[in-house]
Amino acid sequence: MKRLISLTTAAFGILLSSSVLAAQFLTVLTVETNDVPGYAEFVGDLNEVWKAENVPASGAVYVPVQAGEQVGVAYFVAWADTGAEWMAMGNSTTENKAVADVIANAEAIRTRVGNSLWTALLDGGVYEPGVVYVTNVTTTDTAAYLESIGRLGELLSANGLEDAKVSVYSAVAAGAEAGPLQVIISLPSQERMAAMMDAMNSDWLREFLGSVAPIRTLVSNGIFATV
Repeated sequence: MKRLISLTTAAFGILLSSSVLAAQFLTVLTVETNDVPGYAEFVGDLNEVWKAENVPASGAVYVPVQAGEQVGVAYFVAWADTGAEWMAMGNSTTENKAVADVIANAEAIRTRVGNSLWTALLDGGVYEPGVVYVTNVTTTDTAAYLESIGRLGELLSANGLEDAKVSVYSAVAAGAEAGPLQVIISLPSQERMAAMMDAMNSDWLREFLGSVAPIRTLVSNGIFATV
């Protein structure tokens, strides 16, 4: 089961209770929906049923904040610590009637358009709820790039973003998405993500990006938030 670290963070003058989730595997289901609140309610119901049925799984809904052409899309992200937990989660959707019944209720408000599985090369954790800055890259030297991302975490911490959590995931089963690595910088609120955006113009971040330019190629990026 995913590991939880409880914390409280201030966002827009309101205290929000968050957890940092750390897991080896991410399952990402891409859906199209015209009812994001309804889809988020479905995922909440699914989490409750998984818990009641002792299925080692839980998930959250992410929507694009700024992500190019990704309009009308939502992402159901589920965490698993082991391959066995990932398999138990998947099997529950067809073999557990209570789980299958909840999933059937969502079919009227969603269209599934993609499904992928990712494994952590560097697991820094992700805030739930929270906001993530996701960068997909290809690299000519994975080991060197992972080392550089570790250095990025240190730079963020030293420059006022000590609450930033940095992870790197590689696709296990993702179809056409399988090539790039996925770098995730997670922050607990939109306010803290705004601070991250301010850092984009800093000399230290520009220097870092210049240092990794010879070994990485940017594929895509975007900002996503939990619902």
